[in-house]
Amino acid sequence: MLSDPRRLTRWTIAFVCLWLLGSLGQTGLDLWQIKLLGGFGGSAATPVAVARAVEATDPVQMPFLLIGLLFHVAFLRWVYVTNRNAQQWSDSMSINPGWNVGWFFVPVASLWMPFRGICETRGASIDPDAPGAVPAPTWLWIWWGLWIAMSAYGNVTGVILNVTNTPSLSLPAIWTQVAGLGIDVPLAVLTCRLLSDVATLQSRHIDLSASHARAGHEPLPQA
Repeated sequence: MLSDPRRLTRWTIAFVCLWLLGSLGQTGLDLWQIKLLGGFGGSAATPVAVARAVEATDPVQMPFLLIGLLFHVAFLRWVYVTNRNAQQWSDSMSINPGWNVGWFFVPVASLWMPFRGICETRGASIDPDAPGAVPAPTWLWIWWGLWIAMSAYGNVTGVILNVTNTPSLSLPAIWTQVAGLGIDVPLAVLTCRLLSDVATLQSRHIDLSASHARAGHEPLPQA
C-alpha cells in the first residue's frame, strides 16, 4: 500500500515542534526552581516555599509527558509508513515496516537497528535497486547520535531527580536536566530535516508514477 507521506510529515513536524516547546517549557520551570533554591547567587527560599513551588509544578508534568508521548507515536507512525512506501519500490530492503518500529523497543539492538531501517528507507527512496549502497549523510549520523543521547540522558536525569530529596542535592540534578536542552534543540532541527528529506524523495516517486500512469492512459494521436 502506497501512501503520500506529505500530510503525515507535516503533522509529524508539528508534533516535533510541540515537543520542543514542551522541552523549553520544562526548562523554564527548572530554571524557576533553581532560582528558588538560590542557584543564581541569591538567597534560597525557605524549605516550605520550595516544597510548595515544587508541588505547584507537579500538575504541569503530565502535559509535558503527554506531549512527549504524542511526538514519539507520530514519529514511529511516520517511520512505519515511509518504510512501507519504500518496500513498494525496492525488493532489497532487509527490515520491514513493523520491525523498523519494533526495533526501537528491543534492548541493545535499539542502538543501531532502527537507524539501519531508516537508512534503508531513505536509500530505497533514492536508489530502489541498491538501497544499501546509498551512504548515510553526516547529518543523519549526528541525528541518530542525538536520538540515542536523548534516551540515555533522559533515563539518567530521571534517576538522579528521583533520588535527590534535599535542596543541596536537587540543585545540581536540576541543572543536569536543564543541560539536556542542548540535545533537544539540535535533535528537533535534524528530525525535521529527516522528515522533510524522506518525504520529498518519496513524493517525487509518487508524482512520477502518477505522471507515467496518466501518460499510459492518454489516447494515441490520430494519423
